Amino acid sequence: MVLGTAGPAPLAGQLDDPSVGVVAGFGDMVQVDESEPCRGGRWVIRTESGQRFPATLSMLLFDSSRVNKDAAQDEHRAALTSVVAAADAERAESTVVAGAIDWLLHDWLMPHRDGPESAAVEIRPGRRDDAAMIVAAAAASARSRAQGDPGLLTVPSHPRCPRARFRPRIAPMWVQTTKDTPRDLGGRLDQVVSAPPPVAAARRRSGGPS
Repeated sequence: MVLGTAGPAPLAGQLDDPSVGVVAGFGDMVQVDESEPCRGGRWVIRTESGQRFPATLSMLLFDSSRVNKDAAQDEHRAALTSVVAAADAERAESTVVAGAIDWLLHDWLMPHRDGPESAAVEIRPGRRDDAAMIVAAAAASARSRAQGDPGLLTVPSHPRCPRARFRPRIAPMWVQTTKDTPRDLGGRLDQVVSAPPPVAAARRRSGGPS
């Protein structure tokens, strides 16, 4: 997510405030506007009384019962892919598109980290499409935001270190691959990795092997 540019959450101001306790209902991926996929959507808990409470993919996967987790993830993939596909539509507003992508991408990344305190995202065996989805979403968000701030995609030089590699102003994110992750994804993953993992960074600062 581009630093300091996150917009309002999808359906902001349209959902009910949940009270403390357990809520019974159905998890729905609700689109902001079905006629304009570029506006994105979010998870919502719909109760039998008609109330709609905000939800996240993490909540469905880890804090709910009787949830078809595979189906929920497939629906989230479809929603994110749909927004990315509509990002370059003629009527799409760049800030709206970027906010919609960032929301769905962040909601996907959080439950797929390799630990609660980790910034690494795990790509499971057999899910190479997830890696491609993450890269495509991050790139589409950056392109959309760069329409208003071209500097986001600028790679500046430095007079004291002309060969240094500077990254666009995108928050650090690392993608953890497994031994089964295809090697040809490496180049594409490098497009969204903005900093080395903490361990590697510490070794480089100390002068040890990286």
